[in-house]
Amino acid sequence: MGNIVQSEIAANQSNKATTANDALAEIDAGMTELLEIDLSTADATLTAAQYRGAFTVKTTGNDGTYHLALPAQKRACGVYNGGTGDLNVTVGATTVTIPAATGYHLYTDGTTDGLISLGGGGGESDFIGLTDTPTDYTNAAGRAVMVNSTGNALEFATVVEQVGGWFDGAPSASQTVFRVALTDATDLPADLAGSVFRAGTAPSGGDDVYDVQVAGASIGSVTFADGATSGTASVTATACAAGDVVALIAPTTLYGSADLTVTIKGTL
Repeated sequence: MGNIVQSEIAANQSNKATTANDALAEIDAGMTELLEIDLSTADATLTAAQYRGAFTVKTTGNDGTYHLALPAQKRACGVYNGGTGDLNVTVGATTVTIPAATGYHLYTDGTTDGLISLGGGGGESDFIGLTDTPTDYTNAAGRAVMVNSTGNALEFATVVEQVGGWFDGAPSASQTVFRVALTDATDLPADLAGSVFRAGTAPSGGDDVYDVQVAGASIGSVTFADGATSGTASVTATACAAGDVVALIAPTTLYGSADLTVTIKGTL
């Protein structure tokens, strides 16, 4: 007897065509048929006849972790887990776990524990259903996907918007030293956290306090303290619309700050 074919022509047999046709039908079934197994109430063990008679086995009803035992018989097959829980396919002491809504190509080599997985996939169609991704989309609108800090999974991250510019020389009173129109809606954090303000020449004899404006309205200030080349922002968190102009305006009284470099950081 073969691994799939059970009908064999005997020596000096009459009606050989009948047996040959039976054997061809067994081969056809073993290569093309689908066997559905209901696991809604209990684990299942396939008989040798069931295993020979279909190429693909599909389980249904398994809403938890269930087991499907295959005979120790030499053949390749496909197993599709049509349930919502894991499916443990076993031959003897060997187990291959198939996730829900996933099909695997398996091979049993005829030995007591002879079960090999030849791969599978295509089961998970939802990004958040994967094992190395966020579990939901809560508060994720507008955020980007990036690799986490440990390099072993993906996470949602805030998209950073940075705009910058410079002003050469010493500004005059009330002069605009920086201005940029935002291409996207951007949130500016309190005190412009993460932004950088530098002066090539520090003020002397007093503080230079620059006005920070969004769409023409003041939202706070950037101060270059007497003798300091780094500016400190004191700004209200502001939600900017696309097209809003962010500007830095020199004070009416200046103490010599010059050659300014500005980088403003926000989030989309």
